[in-house]
Amino acid sequence: MNRTVVFITFAVLVVLALVEAFVLLIFAPQHFTTLTGFILVLLGLASTFAATVWSLGKNKQELQNVKEETSQKLDVVQKQTNGTLTKLISRNNELAEENRSMLAENGELRVMLGMPPRKGTVA
Repeated sequence: MNRTVVFITFAVLVVLALVEAFVLLIFAPQHFTTLTGFILVLLGLASTFAATVWSLGKNKQELQNVKEETSQKLDVVQKQTNGTLTKLISRNNELAEENRSMLAENGELRVMLGMPPRKGTVA
């Protein structure tokens, strides 16, 4: 929320409260004390509302800034890696499959030669 709008709204409430208090003081002075308390409560509620709305707006803007910074950092990381992570994962999977097939082949050769299988290998 714009600070100027909050200030103008609060100033208008104060002016209206002062005019109403002055009119009431002229026409019904016995109710002036009650009105003064009501005006103070009303202005307190209005200022609390304005502060809350302003704070929420500020937090929303900060959250948007953090989101933009994070997006920029992710773009930088993506440009720096340029897909190499996907290539590394693919190569790792290929080597793991090759390793499994070599271990199985090694186990078969040991059985054919009458040697005991090694620990951790498939017989």
